[in-house]
Amino acid sequence: MLNLIKNVVFDLGKVLVKSYWYENMGKMGASKSILNKLKIIILESETWKEIDKGRISISEAIKKNLTEYPDLEEYIRCFYKFFPRYTVVNKSIEKFFIDLKKGGYKIYLLSNYGENYFEQLSQKYEFLNFADGRVISYEVKATKPDKIIYKELLDKYNLISDESIFIDDKYDNIRTASKLGFHTIQYRNFNQLFKQFYDIVDSCNK
Repeated sequence: MLNLIKNVVFDLGKVLVKSYWYENMGKMGASKSILNKLKIIILESETWKEIDKGRISISEAIKKNLTEYPDLEEYIRCFYKFFPRYTVVNKSIEKFFIDLKKGGYKIYLLSNYGENYFEQLSQKYEFLNFADGRVISYEVKATKPDKIIYKELLDKYNLISDESIFIDDKYDNIRTASKLGFHTIQYRNFNQLFKQFYDIVDSCNK
């Protein structure tokens, strides 16, 4: 018999919350070519990873981006200013999160996020503070899928991985969690998450 599920570990971006910066900056007049370039030079850059690891501040990142792409100054500044504003909660997952908490599960956050944006997010959405614990990348200077951040969560809260379900949208992050013994769900949509979650719970109760 497998251990019963006691803990649920949530990723933030594209699971609990999603940023609509692309759509909203488009409404503000930025072309698709500009938006796609911003995605590459900011979100997919080493600079963004350094923010998530807590090694540089937002202002330092902006300065670095402007040095490399001075012709995009207006759009770069706009992106960093409005990114947190355009990050909104997934209402279905929020209710699921709260229902699990009420149902007796321990809830944890494990996410790649910079300090400034995470603080804004937790102030904006109070339910995130109901979690029983968290490890955010900037706190430990490491990002998923590095196993260091997962082990930090396990050690910090004395969790047992096979008593825990880890939910993330990225395959690489799921793969590391699986190797460490977590039950895992790669998030695609709420209905898929709900079904897989209770399939795992039922299998562990047999």
